[in-house]
Order: sequence, then structure tokens, then C-alpha cells
Amino acid sequence: MNMKSLKLTLLLGAAVAAMNLAAFAGPGPQVFRPISSKQALSALKPGTPVAHECPHCGTISVSKVGDDKSHAESHTCPECKMKVTYKESGSGKTPKVGVIACVDEKTGKEMSARVCAAHK
Repeated sequence: MNMKSLKLTLLLGAAVAAMNLAAFAGPGPQVFRPISSKQALSALKPGTPVAHECPHCGTISVSKVGDDKSHAESHTCPECKMKVTYKESGSGKTPKVGVIACVDEKTGKEMSARVCAAHK
């Protein structure tokens, strides 16, 4: 092997190694677990990532819990702009796991929405 091809091989090897190291950077995967009541949603600590699924179009958006706890009151879908207001389920039945009752503010239609919070 001549000197020129050896240098090229070493340079390419170093580039591949640098790309692999960059792939390991970051916080890593997060696990989101369903929230089944408005009370549990209100109890989340500030800074906790929360995933909201739009009951109309199915878009999933992630936000962080703020100090004002507005994430537990309502959510506006960034895709279809539908605003839903979360409410306590007052039917007396056990709520479905991972589903929170909500109301479409425009139509008044009652639906269920999936909301998940990141757990460490």
C-alpha cells in the first residue's frame, strides 16, 4: 500500500468515526406514558414534556409544562388549529386508560383526547 492511499484511508476512517460519535449526542429516547385524568395532567411538574394528540386530525405535538399549568386547560392543534378544552369526566364510570375528556370550543362536541407525559 502506498503512502497516498494510506493517508486517504486514514482520513476516511477518521471522518466515519467522527460521524458515529455525533450520532450518540443528545438526550436519548424518551418514554411517554398516557395520562388518564385532568387531575393527573394538572399535577405534572414544570418542564415535563407533554405530547398532545389532536382528536380531529391526529397530529401529535410536544410541549413542555409551564408554571401557569395552561397545558392542563386546553390545547390548540398546530396543524388544523382546532382548540380543545380538557375537562373532568363526570360520567361516574372509570375513565379509559390514556384518554382525557375534551370539548371542541367551536362546535361544543365532546370527544376524548390522548395526552401523554414523558417519564424518566
